[in-house]
Amino acid sequence: IVFEGLEIPRVHARLSLADNRITLEDPMRIDFAGGAVHIEELALEGLGLGQEKGRATLEITGLDLAPVTRALAGRAFEGRLNGRFDRIAVEGGAWEVQGRLGLWVRGGQLRVDGIDLRGPASGIPSGRCSVRAEGIPLENLSREFLKPPLKGTLDGELPTVELSGGKVHTTGSLTLSALGGEIALSHLQAGDLRSPKPFVQLDIRMKDIDLAQLTSPLEVGRVSGVLQGQILNLRVRPGFPYATAFEASLETVRRRGVPRKIDARAVQTISRIGGSNQLAAVLSRGLYRYFDEYYYSKMGLRATLQDGWLELHGIPKGEQEYLILRAFRIPTLSMPIAVLTPNHKIRFNRWLADLVRVGQRAEK
Repeated sequence: IVFEGLEIPRVHARLSLADNRITLEDPMRIDFAGGAVHIEELALEGLGLGQEKGRATLEITGLDLAPVTRALAGRAFEGRLNGRFDRIAVEGGAWEVQGRLGLWVRGGQLRVDGIDLRGPASGIPSGRCSVRAEGIPLENLSREFLKPPLKGTLDGELPTVELSGGKVHTTGSLTLSALGGEIALSHLQAGDLRSPKPFVQLDIRMKDIDLAQLTSPLEVGRVSGVLQGQILNLRVRPGFPYATAFEASLETVRRRGVPRKIDARAVQTISRIGGSNQLAAVLSRGLYRYFDEYYYSKMGLRATLQDGWLELHGIPKGEQEYLILRAFRIPTLSMPIAVLTPNHKIRFNRWLADLVRVGQRAEK
């Protein structure tokens, strides 16, 4: 059997068909993708009568996900899948699944235990499970989406993942150890799952993030330093401008042996974040044009997105608020927030589109 390039070289089964009923008399084994699916029990009745009813038990061993995901989704995801479903049942259009899954990826593992999902004949499915990640390589997870892929590991536990009423709620947190520091993801939830634009919401907390590692793949300039902060109640939906709400507070912190520098290209990008490109123009005149990079003492940003409006604030100093504070060594510079409205608000979609254009020009 060949399906979408996925070859199933061997299927062994012994079935009986009688009185609109199919019964598995010997366990079925399907060999493919370097592993196997064992169907230990299978019974279907009421076939063709509109009253189908059935049950099954199956086990997955050593399944190589790369050829499976390439065939089904067009992208290969590396890993070996194992699992067992002690109960798979259908009746009158309703269904029920109970079991567990384990994914092994280059020394790390992801376990999904206590799977208990139920779907009515018409309506929204519900259920719950728990998730635990131990040393999952981020490079494997991000290779198809990021260039270069993100290096590090994913660890953590979500003791409760509950699906109810078209919404997903979780407890616990996941931590990405990457970019020289840690990025913690918590309060993960999702909603409007049956709508064309479902949302995902979460809190992100960052600690000791190396700005040089963060900015170098983006080709928008070089920034060195250490970043920390949080993005709370981040809500994301498909389609531009993607984010629909968040409360962010980010700042650089001093770390021994880590320089705090920014180059001219990064100044242009960050000046756009502050609502203006005036400082970028200044760097092309006077003494500034003789320097490729500049020292700073601190960078900081506070931002709130609500109802399509982005409110921007920087580091308060005197009567101004600054994205960048100058250092006590030369060459140096400071960058004030340049949102020219009394409430520091601008349209988020226009702001983000401007940043995207700057990034695209930098790539060229």
